[in-house]
Amino acid sequence: MLLLPNVTVLDDAEIGAFRDFAAAGGGLYASGRTSLFDPAGRQRADFGLAGVLGVSYLRQLPDVQTFLSPTPAGQPYFAGLPPGRPLTLPSRQQCTRAAGRAEVLATVTRAWTDPQGEQYASIIANPPGRPTGWPALVAGRLGRGRSVYSAGVLEAGQHRFHHAVLLGLVRSLARRDYCIAVQAPPSVEVMLYDQPGQSRMVAHLLEAGRAAPAEPVTLSVRLDGRAVRQVRTWPGGQPARWTAAAGRAEISGLRPGALQLAVIDYTGGRRGRG
Repeated sequence: MLLLPNVTVLDDAEIGAFRDFAAAGGGLYASGRTSLFDPAGRQRADFGLAGVLGVSYLRQLPDVQTFLSPTPAGQPYFAGLPPGRPLTLPSRQQCTRAAGRAEVLATVTRAWTDPQGEQYASIIANPPGRPTGWPALVAGRLGRGRSVYSAGVLEAGQHRFHHAVLLGLVRSLARRDYCIAVQAPPSVEVMLYDQPGQSRMVAHLLEAGRAAPAEPVTLSVRLDGRAVRQVRTWPGGQPARWTAAAGRAEISGLRPGALQLAVIDYTGGRRGRG
């Protein structure tokens, strides 16, 4: 799976590689104006990845605040959001046209007023008021691959609903279970390394905030046929709480400070591909 968060500049070789990746069965998420410009800064007539994403570029909306209105096909990704209530997106969106086998999961709704073009504004809020038919979220297909395109930069949203919608869309692209899953505050960053020569996996947990998380962190790792012998945390080498079931190991009670390592010693198995 590849994520291209508003990667505006791509060269022809990169576009070809991403197209081949998707056609071979890969999943691809892209947002905003991804692939619209070449390395010289020239705007293409259409997205370089238009054939992969299932959308064609028309123009960019000037609105600095827009909304996502789910279609019936996209409603499951917006679970928990009151019906008929669009999701606010603090981002400009693109006007696009869906093509081919693409499925529109949400459409663009504009705010009641345009704060850039009107001579008045609300002092309380600028609610959704102008529905459009422009695709805001689109699921596409190319060969055996799948894609999701967001006309706005969905990943820049800070609300839990933004995170939930994005996570659901990304999960829809996965061809198999994730190699790693984490339950942690947004300030915790996690990287997993497999070291087969030493029969271990090492998870680096970094707290990017100023203090340790108030709630413990839980880490779930796909085993790919490995059998866990022990799990230790470093510094200190203390045993960690863990369980193994359904092909995954779950390590709980982690409380990373500036940096913590979780070392998973294992036997057997094979190197899995994420």
